Amino acid sequence: MIEIDLEKFMTDGYLILREVIPPDQLDSLRESAEEMVRRNFPDGIPEGSFAPWVMNLGSVTDEQNADVIEFLMHENMLGVAERVMPDAKAVAPAGMFLMCNPVEDYGPWFWHRDIDPETKGPLEGLQEDMLANGPVYVHFNLALYDDDIFWVVPGSHRRVNTDEENRQLLSVRHGYGNGQQPNGEQRHTPLPNSVRADLKAGDAIVNHLELLHWASCYGPKLRRTFHIGYRSFGGPAFFYEGYSPVPPYGKYLSPSSQALLACCNNLYADELDQIEAVMRAVQQRDKAAFASTLAALHPGETGRFLAL
Repeated sequence: MIEIDLEKFMTDGYLILREVIPPDQLDSLRESAEEMVRRNFPDGIPEGSFAPWVMNLGSVTDEQNADVIEFLMHENMLGVAERVMPDAKAVAPAGMFLMCNPVEDYGPWFWHRDIDPETKGPLEGLQEDMLANGPVYVHFNLALYDDDIFWVVPGSHRRVNTDEENRQLLSVRHGYGNGQQPNGEQRHTPLPNSVRADLKAGDAIVNHLELLHWASCYGPKLRRTFHIGYRSFGGPAFFYEGYSPVPPYGKYLSPSSQALLACCNNLYADELDQIEAVMRAVQQRDKAAFASTLAALHPGETGRFLAL
């Protein structure tokens, strides 16, 4: 079992986990990942793509390479996600991507947090919710080959940007769309107090969505790093991005993994019922029903308004 320090995770916003992939599974996962890349880019990784991701692992998965999805249910992945979200009824992989290298050198991407205030809520509210109720979603970067391009600012998930950070970040035009090309000189500069996550093959980093982080180099060096998000169900806070139930790759997984996904499908159906109840209370202008149904959706009192 991978050892984790939950207090450090909540304080620093991330943990670096060594040998998450057992050495005897690394080669087979690499082969399966390459099959995913071939299916997603049948003509090879295209020129002009600075961030060539396989955006949906489920769409390129069958019995030949389902060991990748099965590994996401491994104690070293799912088990860690469950332990950093201990109050959830269940945890499951939700976002599953594979980050690959471009064919030419584009340099760094932007410093950012994995939240969009226009769709997920203001940063300070999300931070207040997370600090009171724990995270509802965490990201893993799981490296199949040595990967040292990921940087983080420890503790930044607990606060807004400093003036010094803003001076640097605001000097670079930024958007949330993946189609935007990197630009601006300051994107080449590490933020103050930032640290590099030096991942060796088989290592991973798990982090909060609100943590400031940065990919320091999109270049032609071989990169195959899984970017996996795990969401919680039935915890003290509401997760705002939904879920894709009944994945088509489920039939290729072990009985225990299929049982977990079935459980999460049921919990997601309950969540949708709770959302409907909130919306009907709004429609009917029933203040008491609104308060009770919102409390059922987001049991934690702090941050409850963010569920809207």
